[in-house]
Amino acid sequence: MKKKDVYDNIPGYWKTTDLENLFDINQDSREMYGFNLNENLYIDVPESAIRIYDCQYAEMHWPLISYTLYGTTRLAWLLMKLNGVKAEDTFLPKRSADPIKYIGKEYLA
Repeated sequence: MKKKDVYDNIPGYWKTTDLENLFDINQDSREMYGFNLNENLYIDVPESAIRIYDCQYAEMHWPLISYTLYGTTRLAWLLMKLNGVKAEDTFLPKRSADPIKYIGKEYLA
């Protein structure tokens, strides 16, 4: 696996929630680029910052849950990490009433 040193097609501005700002981009044997959140990220959040959200629809994916909670799809990676989602389960939908741990908006800078 090799790291991608040059970012292609990025806009002239950076958002603090963009994964490119936080993690190395790696290329696998299939020429696919991605991030390994389990190796690169450790989150130490006080219990007082953790909230629980119950999915309200029959099937929800992480970007939609992120948009529902934070008003952006860019924090889906944070929700996946907080909820212990493994790479192979990334695209499995959450069911209605599944509890989702998230960090309250007031704790995000």
